[in-house]
Amino acid sequence: MLTGNPEYQGYHIGDNLMKQIISLFENLLYVKIIPSDPKTIPFYERYGFKQYDNYSALVLKQFS
Repeated sequence: MLTGNPEYQGYHIGDNLMKQIISLFENLLYVKIIPSDPKTIPFYERYGFKQYDNYSALVLKQFS
């Protein structure tokens, strides 16, 4: 679970930022991220990113 400043939790700041980032890259075939903390992987998976064997980045495939 992601932990941050409790004062700002519940405002969906991370959710809103991720939706904005994904919308900026919606015309790209692939979006790759490399999380600095393995505990954040479930957060990215909620937005469709997938982790592949032997690959450190998480990938979001955009097929239209």
